[in-house]
Amino acid sequence: MSDSIGNVVNTRSAPMWMPILASGSLLVVATILAISRGSLYGDGAYYLVSLISGDLLMPPNREPATFIRHLPVIAAIKWGISNTSLLSLIMSLTYVFVPLLIWISAFFIASTDNAKFLLITYMSLASAVVTWLFSVSELVLGIPAVVVASLILSSRNQLCFLEKSAAITLCFLVITTHEALALCSVLILSQVILRRRFFNDQSESKALTVVAALCLLNLVWSLSMLIDDLNPNSKYFFDALFDFTPFPVAAFTCLIMLSMLSWTAVLSFQSPPFVFVAAGLISLMAVLSGLLLAPNFLLSPYFSYVGRAWILVLACGTQILFMWLFLLRCKVPPIAVQSRGSRFTYLLSALAPLLVLWIPLSQAYEWTRAQYEVRNLISMSRQQFVDPEISLSSSASRYMWGWTNPSLGLILRQSPSAGVLLPPQGWTPFDPSEARKQISDNFTWRALF
Repeated sequence: MSDSIGNVVNTRSAPMWMPILASGSLLVVATILAISRGSLYGDGAYYLVSLISGDLLMPPNREPATFIRHLPVIAAIKWGISNTSLLSLIMSLTYVFVPLLIWISAFFIASTDNAKFLLITYMSLASAVVTWLFSVSELVLGIPAVVVASLILSSRNQLCFLEKSAAITLCFLVITTHEALALCSVLILSQVILRRRFFNDQSESKALTVVAALCLLNLVWSLSMLIDDLNPNSKYFFDALFDFTPFPVAAFTCLIMLSMLSWTAVLSFQSPPFVFVAAGLISLMAVLSGLLLAPNFLLSPYFSYVGRAWILVLACGTQILFMWLFLLRCKVPPIAVQSRGSRFTYLLSALAPLLVLWIPLSQAYEWTRAQYEVRNLISMSRQQFVDPEISLSSSASRYMWGWTNPSLGLILRQSPSAGVLLPPQGWTPFDPSEARKQISDNFTWRALF
């Protein structure tokens, strides 16, 4: 059946091996990042020391999400576990496996539609590549929550009880995850309005009302936080967006977004050949630019921090494309067709993980080596205080977060008498001379394997 311009809507299902392959690829990355104790990178070491001491300083307005993400570690400490290697592993597993499960569910939900599946594949890979090393960020959980909620609401079929419950749960998670997700909540609210307008099913009325209320609550909560300037880190986050910095990363994000848009068009219509060629060229440009950026940006551990803002842009773009697909399906009764892009999608979905997932795997390897260097440095040091900027190799120094150095040293120490890592000049949560008083001597690093 054709629409007003003679195009045919494509809702061809993806073969089962595609969501299985995508799930397996992300599972491997999540497992390796967890084993490498990715949760300790960035602010994570300070969080774990604070959890052990029972004095966790949580970001304003993010307290519930922060508390929920740390419940397994809190429980382990209450049960008497004092091995910081095991505690950091538990924290790492929690940080990456919760969003992993959300993405895996999305793969199978989206597998009934090639266009949606490709969007979810792009989005999940981008999120894993950029944000998973800095998994301490609440956005690692918030981004899949809003994207999968949008995916569920874009369905042309009546939502079942499980889907309605999932949408409500995901929107609830977003409320205190990160104030930058306010725009995503606006887009989800727009989807609710469109769904009530074009697919008015009374059985969904109550669930959609709850979703809309949660989105409004998140919007008010986030705006109040931004207006009151409760969290100064928000300023740096939004400055990156408004200033279009770092420019190479911003440009790379735009290419990825164009690639997602072009392939969505190819997979949704019986497109003319030039559209298919254009989509392929844009994807090729995105891959080439990514390879050029890899040495200086994508492989830099700091990119996991500065790149979060642009992953949020991709998430918003994905939500908009889901809305477009929903309107397209409402306008034209869908029939399954084999568009020019369908077979290519299978190949792209198979190769995409191989093209990009080596980046977080490489970061996990380097981060593991950096921890090994730090452990040896503080164990063998004959001085109480150790300056990592002088003593560590250049590759290991790249992974030092600065103000969390003393906390990282406490987690990685193999004995209470180990040296204390010095932070650079500036703010620190505690004086390095008071470092050994932060946690009990029982808490030391003991290898698990």
